[in-house]
Amino acid sequence: VDEMSWDDLSKNDMEWPSVKQVNEYRRKAFSMVCEVIRSHPALEELPVSQDKPAWCLFMAFEHERIHIETSSVLMRELPIELVRAPVQWPPYHPSALESAQAPPNAQITVPAADVAVGKPLDWPTFGWDNEYGQRKMHVRQFSASKFLVSNAEFFEFVKAGGYRTHKYWSDCGWQWRTFRNAKWPTFWVAHGPEGLHQYRLRLCWDVLPMAWGLPVDVNVHEAQAYCAWLAEKDGERPGSYRLLSEGEHHRLRGEGALLADPVMADKHPAHAQANTNLRAGSQSAVHALPPNAAGFHDVF
Repeated sequence: VDEMSWDDLSKNDMEWPSVKQVNEYRRKAFSMVCEVIRSHPALEELPVSQDKPAWCLFMAFEHERIHIETSSVLMRELPIELVRAPVQWPPYHPSALESAQAPPNAQITVPAADVAVGKPLDWPTFGWDNEYGQRKMHVRQFSASKFLVSNAEFFEFVKAGGYRTHKYWSDCGWQWRTFRNAKWPTFWVAHGPEGLHQYRLRLCWDVLPMAWGLPVDVNVHEAQAYCAWLAEKDGERPGSYRLLSEGEHHRLRGEGALLADPVMADKHPAHAQANTNLRAGSQSAVHALPPNAAGFHDVF
């Protein structure tokens, strides 16, 4: 949800409805949808498949979940005095209130294997059109860090001047960085003289002491620049460190990961291994939850 240059330059003369009108519309729409859920005969026969009229409701549910995720980022960008936590919002994960750093982020080697991406038409949860079908690919052996990159790890990049060093950034990434005048991650809040690199952390509804063990929130440009810097720091050739491909991410999940759907079973092991479905009102530290069978944290 990072704005691009055209978001600021391409203004228009559209007249937007008032806040009062928007709230009235939302109340009416919410009431109508609730009534359909309560009374529509298409929901009397379960499961609901793609050829049923009620499928559109499940598309709406999924779309709403997408907007909860997106909106939480947008609200996190608003001035802190303009936001207030809803009573329904779950508490922050306990690790978000701790300043301890994560353990060393070791690399795990993943053997080469074939993977299949996609799901069948009879999969028992909603899916978007581009999720169906199957594509097979061969993934070569690779190594990946067992944890997500933490705030503490990314701090070394910031402190080393990574945001000021053009060579670590792609052309598009440097253009974004200079346009935003980014000097550190969006949700880090500097306090004190800039050269001292003292930061607090903005969560959705609060600015708190920096939680060094939480995964850092950055976009693809910042992540790629970090990889380039770290490769140089570790004496590796340029390009040695990079972001995962889709196939590689599937390999992190381990064998048989697609045989069960974690959304469909509250007691699925994935629920103990991932901070999903608003289990907590914030991220959790990169080492706070148990690893999967392959040794990686925060993957199904």
